[in-house]
Amino acid sequence: YIKQVFEQLDEAAKVTAVDYLTAQRFRSEFQERMFAELQEFDAFIMPTTLVPAVKAEDTERYLTILSRNCIPWSMIGFPTLSVPAGLTSGGLPVGAQLVAAPFDDGIILALASALESVTEDLRP
Repeated sequence: YIKQVFEQLDEAAKVTAVDYLTAQRFRSEFQERMFAELQEFDAFIMPTTLVPAVKAEDTERYLTILSRNCIPWSMIGFPTLSVPAGLTSGGLPVGAQLVAAPFDDGIILALASALESVTEDLRP
């Protein structure tokens, strides 16, 4: 594991039962709110990360910001998928994250396929 994982495990050991139950209540409320939002839409689309790609050796330093758009969906059990979405002006890859309601995996797979069919092939 990277250093940050060990630090998170140490912090997790300090969580009280009250903290845990409060977090579970928040998670449940967020899950219900997002499920309600997805009743109006097939899926959400957003940047996979808030910053362009970083050098491999910088990943640990940027892990929190790199995973910020991904973690909430994983925490509430919504399916997500990231597809290539283009390049920055500096040539760095950016991704688009697709999010659907639980058990609507087929929707984001179809959207991903459609997006890939209309975006430029970014492979070197």
